[in-house]
Amino acid sequence: MSEYPSYETILKAWTETGSELGTRFEQVTGELLTTASMLGTPGEETIQGNIAFLALHECYHVGQLASVRRMLGYTRPFG
Repeated sequence: MSEYPSYETILKAWTETGSELGTRFEQVTGELLTTASMLGTPGEETIQGNIAFLALHECYHVGQLASVRRMLGYTRPFG
């Protein structure tokens, strides 16, 4: 556990990343979204498709965390 970053470090990185994403999404154009992507996410060939896939993928992880919390007897993490 001593090798993991502190809660404060993780929270700071999360906040900074979220802020940067917000700024970038404000600058996105329809043309950019329909541009072919080189990421190669499953079944998606455009930047818009990549964003949708990655958002869904993160939702899956949140669901898994909620399931683990429930198995450990904790309340749900949100809602």
